[in-house]
Amino acid sequence: KAQMPASREEYELAIEDGVRFYWLHSPDTSPAAGKLNIEEMELGEPDASGRRRPLSTGRFKTIEADFCVSAVGDDPEYAVLEKLGLLDEAGRVSAGDDGSTSVEGVYLIGDSRTGGSSIVNCIAEGRRAAAAVAKREAVMGRRSPLRPDDIQRVQIAEKRGRAIPKPNPRVSYADARFAATEMERCLECNVVCNKCVDVCPNRANIAVAVPGDEFANEQQIIHLDGLCNECGNCGQFCPWDGNPYLDKPTIFSSPEAFEESSNPGWYVEEGRVLLRFRGGLESYSGESAVSEAAAPAAAVAGEKPSESRAHFNALFAHLHRSRPELFSHGNTKGEVPA
Repeated sequence: KAQMPASREEYELAIEDGVRFYWLHSPDTSPAAGKLNIEEMELGEPDASGRRRPLSTGRFKTIEADFCVSAVGDDPEYAVLEKLGLLDEAGRVSAGDDGSTSVEGVYLIGDSRTGGSSIVNCIAEGRRAAAAVAKREAVMGRRSPLRPDDIQRVQIAEKRGRAIPKPNPRVSYADARFAATEMERCLECNVVCNKCVDVCPNRANIAVAVPGDEFANEQQIIHLDGLCNECGNCGQFCPWDGNPYLDKPTIFSSPEAFEESSNPGWYVEEGRVLLRFRGGLESYSGESAVSEAAAPAAAVAGEKPSESRAHFNALFAHLHRSRPELFSHGNTKGEVPA
């Protein structure tokens, strides 16, 4: 029971439904109609994952069963994939990140392309494939890009401050009540994420408002190195597979901390700015140190705006102008800026 590869919630719901568990038993054969032989197993040594694998004992028992459903792992219908020509010479699934395959007009998504995964990843797979199909069919021009207005963003921010209990699907499903409650519980991270801000115990990640005419997103995540103990919480909860305490633009509280890190970011003191961008170190000194470090940079063709030097410099200029307290060297040991 302690090592079962299933979520606790699923197990408890199964118990509520009257499911009976035979621990350390494996289905074997069906000797007669309505009967199933199951073999008693025992735990062996831990495998590479650390989980003790079940081993055969040769001891069997017979239980009653109207029918047997195999639900051990997930495997795609390889025969169908092979018939469609979607397997390469080594028998592996061949499909691009958007689901496109070598067969014209055929897209492969979800567990069949990636292997066992989560429903969230499968939804993302479907959205990428749908976008690829829309682009191929030249219907993108008929789509209205969804960009929530300020009112919706305020509503989402307010919702993120409420605690709404999860509904019980056995009593709350009628009249779409369950779906409505789940919608209220959704934090809508695709619109307003800031998950790394929410989960940081030391408030080392903060969301800073920036001008909408300069930045695509109304808020930018800034990491404060002096408040971070590198617990990794922000990376664990990041829905975008990021690691904010290592990835986000960082403000350092000492030159030593700046030198020991590889994060992009800045250390600022009077008449001096240390800057790191994409691993490259730069130093500015004198009365114009800040203005030189924040000087507008030219855009590079094909570069994502959010990853460009132009964006990086504009962010520094805005931060130093509107939030100078962030660069004070008191941002350590729990002194959290407002």
